[in-house]
Amino acid sequence: MELKEVQDELTKIKLTEEIITVEFIKRVFGKHLTVLDLSNHFIFEKSSAMLIKLLKSLFTNKKDLKFLVLQNCMISSSNLIKILKLFALNSKTFKHLDISNNRLQIEPALSLHISILFSKTLKLKSLSLQGNICSNAQAISEIFTHNIRLQELNLYDTNLSPESLTIISQILSQNTTIFKLNLGFNAQAFDDPEIVRLFADSVSENRYIEELNLSGNDSLGVVDNLRQFCEGIKGNRSLSILKLGGVNLEDFGVKVLMSHLMKELPVSSLDIQNNNIRDPGFKALMLELPVTLVSLDASYNTLRETSSIVSLSTFLIETKSLRKLNISHSFELENLESGVVDLLCEALSKNDSLSDFLCEGVKIPEDPDLFCYKLNQAIAYRKLSLTYKISAVNCFTNESSTNSIISNEKSMKIISAIPSNLSHFKEKESNSQTERKEYVETPDQEPIVNTSRHYDISTSFD
Repeated sequence: MELKEVQDELTKIKLTEEIITVEFIKRVFGKHLTVLDLSNHFIFEKSSAMLIKLLKSLFTNKKDLKFLVLQNCMISSSNLIKILKLFALNSKTFKHLDISNNRLQIEPALSLHISILFSKTLKLKSLSLQGNICSNAQAISEIFTHNIRLQELNLYDTNLSPESLTIISQILSQNTTIFKLNLGFNAQAFDDPEIVRLFADSVSENRYIEELNLSGNDSLGVVDNLRQFCEGIKGNRSLSILKLGGVNLEDFGVKVLMSHLMKELPVSSLDIQNNNIRDPGFKALMLELPVTLVSLDASYNTLRETSSIVSLSTFLIETKSLRKLNISHSFELENLESGVVDLLCEALSKNDSLSDFLCEGVKIPEDPDLFCYKLNQAIAYRKLSLTYKISAVNCFTNESSTNSIISNEKSMKIISAIPSNLSHFKEKESNSQTERKEYVETPDQEPIVNTSRHYDISTSFD
């Protein structure tokens, strides 16, 4: 295909998308009193002009919008600035701006207009720049020029630079409003141990932040970086949710986390999924888990020994603090004695504190129906209700087998059989700003940013 033919085809596609977006705007504009959501509709010149015209009419009639959501709209910075200027001049109650996944280069000019818009009211606000490019440190600084009151800041997968993280650290040490901060999948920002320590110290000094997501920053798993992080952050007393999924902890990292951080940091929820944690690390985790922890996600790790199930069962029998537990897709057991399964059943029946239990994708050498049936019967004997999902597959024989799935969402118990080939999937990695491992059905998983990486999933099951 010649260059001109490609250009003509792109122009045709653009015109088609413009028509679709214009029709969508006509259909939804003004339907909701406070929310304008145009996500996944591409906003080019014609649709942008139409949107601005409608907004002017709306504001002229003394109406207001509090939420503007423009996810994956391919909007340009210039068109976005025009829209933000209009909101800044007319909106007095604006609360939420989401421009995720537009692959915008966030420059100081755009950041300044965001800051001006958010400065128009003292109400707490939220900002999502996920999936854009925030490597410019000055642009990050410019957002906070007008002393805005942000309560949620989402910078997930934004190609943050170490300099940008330094600016965030300086802001965070004095900020009194941000309670939810998402810096996931910005591994290059956490390469330098000194900057990691600066960031951790700023979190320690902050007395208001409650949720911190650092998942996907595999540079945090480097020994020096992890030690600096643990030493710096342990003075914090406001943090309740810490997400460290996919940071390459491995067994050594888990031991460092337990011995240097978790004994002093009173978080109630910990996410360490997809960290290549093996049996020694998992057993250390079960021994050192603090009583303050009520939610643990240890899914998508690598557990091959039945001793890990024994450690888990012993923990559940002896400790009554954990309320949510996810160990899905972590166990791959070539040997599984009936006594070990019986011990797990005893733990599930005796532990009355657990309210949510996810144990999907267990790979065993025995009959998966029998395994799931035993656990289901044990749960039935509990005094208190339990929301759970259990599934297992026999993947160590050449004979055709079935997967067993048991769940009781909304108090329903379902036992069903599905073909075994539905549990397999493959992962295809491509070059991207930040390497990421995505898996099927990871609980509480952040949205996949399709603009920078792609995965081939052959089959999956719900």
